[in-house]
Amino acid sequence: TLLRSTATGTITNNDAAPSISITDVILDEGDAGTTSFTFMVSLDAVSGLDATFNFATANGSATAGEDYVALTGSRTIAAGDMTTSITIEVNGDTRFESDQTFFVNLTGAGNATFGDNQGQGTIRNDDARPTINIADTSAIEGNPLSFAVSLSNASDEQVTVMATVNDGTATVADGDYTDINGQEIIFAPGQTSQQFVVQTGNDNKHEPNETLTVSLSGATNASGISGSPATGTIIDNDPVPTVNILNAQVIEGDTPADDRRLMFTVSLSNPTSRASSVQF
Repeated sequence: TLLRSTATGTITNNDAAPSISITDVILDEGDAGTTSFTFMVSLDAVSGLDATFNFATANGSATAGEDYVALTGSRTIAAGDMTTSITIEVNGDTRFESDQTFFVNLTGAGNATFGDNQGQGTIRNDDARPTINIADTSAIEGNPLSFAVSLSNASDEQVTVMATVNDGTATVADGDYTDINGQEIIFAPGQTSQQFVVQTGNDNKHEPNETLTVSLSGATNASGISGSPATGTIIDNDPVPTVNILNAQVIEGDTPADDRRLMFTVSLSNPTSRASSVQF
């Protein structure tokens, strides 16, 4: 007599749970928009069960929100599959900076273990050191000449350059401007614009517009200088002088030998750098 007609055979699994690993990614940041950094996550062996895990980004030298878009979530590698991916968007810019890093950390493995649970994203700088530019400017005499000095792109380094003022038709000796014997212009990290100011003198002399120049030299942490020397034009604000003659008188003599002269004073209302003439 049969007591049982069916028996169960159990195949005991003797294979270890698969191991999950994530790759590193190294890419240029780009100058605008975003660049996709795609991290591949894979199993070291095929599994008959779904493998699951959680992930979250973390700052390295890169900062979430400024350099890349933070992201958290979970992923499943379906039974029979071996890979999935996580894509992080990196923000492009034109700033010269060191290569920067951020991380994608994996936690909470299900039906798997971790082999490498941290992926490193390296944002490779693709921007050159900035060039320094100085632009021409003008001002009415007595007002400051303000030269715009700028960088072609931002930098994480401090950028410096020396500025020197040189006589043109305007001269220090004539009081046309206040001498600056050399001044350092400093751009703090991230700063792209500065002003270099030369104070002009004020007089009442009618004269042509006069010029001076500003030269830049000795730049540090910059790839070059453009626009140097820049010209500053001092615009004359004094009128063309008017001519005035004063009345004169003299007491006449009694004889022809008593010669007397009438001295008429002729004057200008204000000085001028040009020769002036009048008929009489």
